[in-house]
Amino acid sequence: MITQRAAVAATPDDFLLSPDGMLRLDAICINLIALDEAVKGLDKITRGELLPGYPEIYWSGVMKMRNKIAHHYFEMDAEVVFKTLKEDIPMMPPLCTA
Repeated sequence: MITQRAAVAATPDDFLLSPDGMLRLDAICINLIALDEAVKGLDKITRGELLPGYPEIYWSGVMKMRNKIAHHYFEMDAEVVFKTLKEDIPMMPPLCTA
């Protein structure tokens, strides 16, 4: 769902220069928060055995992103979100992004 919403953004400005882009950015940020909650849940269910199987993913960065969005929303940088969508989300296990 995150990648579908992000597909129309070719640059970070695509989130900022139109009302539709701002709505997409809002929806993506909410989904990034949900993704973190899902990752935490999966880690708990697997008793900490899932995440170490994907060492290429900066899991603590996932959690930091969630905290940044949830607690400092008005400081959110569209470029950081865009980079996350284009570089980090594609590396996530399909289980996390479904």
